[in-house]
Amino acid sequence: SMKLAVTLALLGAVAVFAQHERHCDAPSEFEAHAFQMAPKEEFFRRGHFAYDSREERTSLFEEIRNGTDDEFFHTIELFRERKAFRFNLKTKTCTVQEIKHRFHRIEVPRDARFVGEAIIGTNAFADSGLLTNHWAHENKQEKWEWFGVYTPREAGCVPIMDDFADEQVGRVQT
Repeated sequence: SMKLAVTLALLGAVAVFAQHERHCDAPSEFEAHAFQMAPKEEFFRRGHFAYDSREERTSLFEEIRNGTDDEFFHTIELFRERKAFRFNLKTKTCTVQEIKHRFHRIEVPRDARFVGEAIIGTNAFADSGLLTNHWAHENKQEKWEWFGVYTPREAGCVPIMDDFADEQVGRVQT
């Protein structure tokens, strides 16, 4: 009857809604091996990255390839103090620079749009793949866009890839 049809339609809508991934909070502190590139500046770096969103600070032991020479640094960025300490591991010199850009949180923004999921590896065998959720966000007023790949909420919402672009910084992929 009509009541049964409406009930089934509502249950179907709930099932579809339940399958749609919800926002999750990434870890506020983590360490990772990272690769970052900003193709506009022909800039590539890789290293050991430490992140702390509570205190708005990062640390990176990095190897930089800029097309002519390889360099090695330990950079500590303290965004609340707007200072970056950059220690050249080759020359043993430290420079202090003013940070002019805002702290970029590595997280899924609250109003990000879920765009799909994919498996890294394969799901053909047990424990041989990693499910990832893909998110997108754009802020037209501040003129920036973001795309991120994270593990699902049940697996800790761990960041896999972060792609951020704005007019001031350009595109940065981590």
